[in-house]
Amino acid sequence: MKIILLLLSVVIYLGANTFEQAKSEFRNGNKAKAIKLLKQSCKNKHIESCGILGDLYRKGDGVKRNMLQSLNFYHKACAGKDAESCFNLGQIYRFDDGVKKNHAKSVTYFSKACDLKLGKACFNLGRMFETGDLVKRNGKKAYDFYIKASKTGETRSLYSLGNMYRKGDFVKQDSRVALEYYRGSCNSGEVDGCYAVGLMYVQGDGIPKDERKAFNIFKAGCNHYNDKAHCS
Repeated sequence: MKIILLLLSVVIYLGANTFEQAKSEFRNGNKAKAIKLLKQSCKNKHIESCGILGDLYRKGDGVKRNMLQSLNFYHKACAGKDAESCFNLGQIYRFDDGVKKNHAKSVTYFSKACDLKLGKACFNLGRMFETGDLVKRNGKKAYDFYIKASKTGETRSLYSLGNMYRKGDFVKQDSRVALEYYRGSCNSGEVDGCYAVGLMYVQGDGIPKDERKAFNIFKAGCNHYNDKAHCS
């Protein structure tokens, strides 16, 4: 058992070393050599190398675009717990990016990425279950995925949670909880969250009406995030 572990550590070390060589070749503009080294590195269990190869074959960057090759490398990277590669597989199967759409596989790979704490994957799943996009509409699952996303720092989920509480969709309607989520969204750079906070103060939606506070929030959001859609 110890010999197997030792051999495995040597293989992983070789993969990491080859990866560094590949990065050097990329910096020097030698893409063909860099890609060859990445393949060696991926073969030696260096997960990041596999993910990068998936990206390159998907974009046709330095190689001829080949989605079967891209999928092959993404699958290897995802199996090695590379969250971005799992997410990319979810996107590919969701949007028919060079391969046949497969809704079940899309959800599977987004779920794997979410389990690896990739916020955008959790957010995607929340949106899908909230709207019934590719899956049966399920408010509890939508809420749970938004909560998971928010814990990773995915700020869009805060706005979505605010909407749920403001409208009473799948949760008990609570304007004050909605306001807190909108504030969190706004403070994190989401202009829609700022707009929602201001609108609640304008309308007195479950909170005391305060047009001055609303104006200041709108103004701050416009100045800080330079959002023409909400500032015109």
